[in-house]
Amino acid sequence: MQRFFSVRSLGDPTVYRGAFVSWVSTLFGLVLGLTIGLTAFQTHAQTSNTSPQVKPMGKSAEVAKRNKGGGAKNPQANKTAGLHDAAHFANLPTLTPMQLELAQQVLLGQMPCELGASVLVQALPQAAGYFQIHFGKQRFVLAPVETSTGALRLEDPRTGAVWLQLANKSMMMNSQLGKRVVDECMSPSQTQVARAMEKNPPPSLLEPMPTPKILQNSFAQQDSPN
Repeated sequence: MQRFFSVRSLGDPTVYRGAFVSWVSTLFGLVLGLTIGLTAFQTHAQTSNTSPQVKPMGKSAEVAKRNKGGGAKNPQANKTAGLHDAAHFANLPTLTPMQLELAQQVLLGQMPCELGASVLVQALPQAAGYFQIHFGKQRFVLAPVETSTGALRLEDPRTGAVWLQLANKSMMMNSQLGKRVVDECMSPSQTQVARAMEKNPPPSLLEPMPTPKILQNSFAQQDSPN
């Protein structure tokens, strides 16, 4: 105290008042700092206790996460997934002998179509005479039907899908929507027929039909004088 106060200032009350205010301010600052620090520590401790802990993902969890939502993408597996599901095709109607005979004429395999598209025609081993046709992500189950046009026709009444097989090409139509789905689908044998038809095109339907020779002779006899 002797350092801060001279002999003259010992009796001055202002000096004591200023010293007291300074001491109180310092003490208040220390208390305030300790309070803020303690509050921050408690908040951090509560946050650490309530925050979820991330556990390392095991191998089984990784496999489950990878397979979630349909599993690994395997186009070939998806294409053949329904071929051997006997329960799915158990309620299909039994085909007639004529339909089974027509089924033997259906061309099978992967066929390129117009505009870079393709179809896959497969026979169903668990449903005699039925076929499964894949077009993009769509899959149809069709059976032969008798026609009088000469074209081989497969139908799926449930979806309205119609598969027409001609000598030079095949096409997919939708009878419910009344539109053609994909055209110019060709197997190797159909490709050969299409090339042969390009070299020797068949007669156009718009051209007049040639008169049979028998009719020509008949007309000639009618025109000849008696």
